[in-house]
Amino acid sequence: MAEIDNLLNKGLEAGYVGNAKRETVQRGAFKLEVSQFISPDGSIYRDEWIADRVGGGQEIAQSKEGKQTRLYAGGTIKHDELAKLGITKKDVEGKLKQFIKTSEGKTRLTEDYLPESDGDWQYSYKVIERVKGIPLTVGMETIAFSGKTVFAHAFALSPIE
Repeated sequence: MAEIDNLLNKGLEAGYVGNAKRETVQRGAFKLEVSQFISPDGSIYRDEWIADRVGGGQEIAQSKEGKQTRLYAGGTIKHDELAKLGITKKDVEGKLKQFIKTSEGKTRLTEDYLPESDGDWQYSYKVIERVKGIPLTVGMETIAFSGKTVFAHAFALSPIE
């Protein structure tokens, strides 16, 4: 795994899955949440997002190897639809964090990641497209509960040059 991909994963685990300090920042008329991770070697990861049930954001990673960005958008189905299934947004978020943590850095990058199901829960990350001649990967992450999609995030991953 490339150093920069590893940094994206470590930053995501520290910020979203872990206990990294989150802040609110103002970007023009918009309030965004932010998490940041700085590795011992000085590499930096930053995630800025605006979302509750649905929304999106941007991760930026910089190491000695270079810079990379990963954009994402999506979220969960409506609260009343989750309730019909007997689950909540918090349940979905908990499963997402679990799947990210147990992926060992194999998801949200340039290859498919399709782990075993966890009871009624199924996770998948599939690469939808690689653009020939441009270092761009487009992927889709989904979580299903009892066969019904309850969460989806689309991703665009690209180096910054």
